[in-house]
Amino acid sequence: MNDANILLRGGRLFLQFIVDFFTVIEQWRLLYVRKHKVQLCIEVYIGLEDVITIGETDASGIGRRCILSSSFTGGPRCMRHHFLDAMAICAQVASLDLFITFTCNLNWPEIEEVLQQQAGQQANTRPNIVIQVFLLRLRELM
Repeated sequence: MNDANILLRGGRLFLQFIVDFFTVIEQWRLLYVRKHKVQLCIEVYIGLEDVITIGETDASGIGRRCILSSSFTGGPRCMRHHFLDAMAICAQVASLDLFITFTCNLNWPEIEEVLQQQAGQQANTRPNIVIQVFLLRLRELM
């Protein structure tokens, strides 16, 4: 057995490993933001209207409030920022005629071909292969 593939042969345990490490990384990112508020200029929060527009009027909630900057990937302000950017682009260019949804099929021949070379592997436990094939097909569609 090849030692380089020991993680990939873990199947669902490998997926749990990925999720666990993702949560650890997110926790460290949030801790960094909390500890370095002054350097990140988050303490001087200009957009208080954002809080009011979502209906937040009671500050006595449980826990300590930490306002994330719009540069924090995955945060609500980041998502809202991306949405507003997309709407601005649509307003500048023109109205949209098509809305295309593109999904991945685990039975695509490219995925099955790679998995046949990897004995005992399944597509649902190899997200790295699936995403690479998906991105190749997406580029082809574009």
